[in-house]
Amino acid sequence: MLKEILDYGNKGTHSDPRFFNRLETRDGFSLSVIAGGGTYCTPRPAMCIPELEGVLSMGLTCPVAPEPSFMYDVWCNYPGPYTHVEVGFPSERPEPWGDWEEYCEDESRPTETVYPYVPALLVIELINLHGGEI
Repeated sequence: MLKEILDYGNKGTHSDPRFFNRLETRDGFSLSVIAGGGTYCTPRPAMCIPELEGVLSMGLTCPVAPEPSFMYDVWCNYPGPYTHVEVGFPSERPEPWGDWEEYCEDESRPTETVYPYVPALLVIELINLHGGEI
């Protein structure tokens, strides 16, 4: 599943990353991994909102960038691949912690927070450390 997320993204369409986009490893470790519009990933696609398509077709300005802008690297329909992903809510503190703490939004709660723009290689190493994906 991680390979598919890195290759194509999973658009971050779920509202609660603790329960969706979860990857599980052979030793029981789990974490959320998201890439796509509206997530902390690289490249970062503009966030597309289907409800605004009619507004855009009328020539009005969309409050969420439908194309690359100062906040977004690529178009909202960017197909991948991704070099950095958003990781969230790991079942235990990611190790080695020295490699992960710089990405942690709340170091006092390492299992109840988000890790933005984590290099894909670091996620691969973490999953391999836990025996690989199920």
